[in-house]
Amino acid sequence: MCKLTMLVTTRGLVLKKVDYGESSIIAKIYTEKFGLQSYIFKGIKKNTSRNKRSLLEHLTFIEITAYHNEKSSVKIAKEIRLASHFIHLQSDIYKSSIAVFINEIIYKTLKEEENNYELFNFLLNSLQILDLAQRNFLNFHLIFLMNYVKYLGFYPINNFSNKNIYFNLNEGIFQPEIPLNAHYIDEYYSKLLSTIINLHFDEMDKIELKTNERRYLLEQIIKYYQLHINDLGKINSLEVLKEVLS
Repeated sequence: MCKLTMLVTTRGLVLKKVDYGESSIIAKIYTEKFGLQSYIFKGIKKNTSRNKRSLLEHLTFIEITAYHNEKSSVKIAKEIRLASHFIHLQSDIYKSSIAVFINEIIYKTLKEEENNYELFNFLLNSLQILDLAQRNFLNFHLIFLMNYVKYLGFYPINNFSNKNIYFNLNEGIFQPEIPLNAHYIDEYYSKLLSTIINLHFDEMDKIELKTNERRYLLEQIIKYYQLHINDLGKINSLEVLKEVLS
């Protein structure tokens, strides 16, 4: 290895994988120490590496040892291990649908190639809470989305009041009149959104939503994301999530 290459170990969350050649896989992993990185796992598709290959499923929490070269956009993985096991994210249909949705949101919005320990811990803690939640988690994704925007740079101003009753999706603020030439949420749903903005995961039971309310708020929050992230595009897992939670 050249002098610019270092052997490093870090924890990470697997976001996406693609086949590379006959026996290798390239995976996008959000790491604790280095932010978003691409790693090539050579020979991992061989039968002898079947157990290792299963560690590259989406949102698996791993520890990876790899060769990092600052001039290379794809790092070479040397070893991969399970850092911690999520118990219910795959086996529970509701949790797995939420997890697939969250994975797509993270993958399509995270661009950072530098470490952000606060963000990494937020993502990891969020998934751990979802995994272990026993009840009242059907609004989890709404609370996640409104907490996650803090790290994306367009966290809304929660100034909802008897006067400021319309949420302006373009500006991220509640205002007294229906905005002209802008997307907005009406008074009823603005009040619900204001409540969600203030909630943490341990307060999920403080709001009860009907199926149609949950769907509408999810659609509007996704629209909010799309208005503030130009290349976000369509969220493919959205319709499946809405159907499962209906």
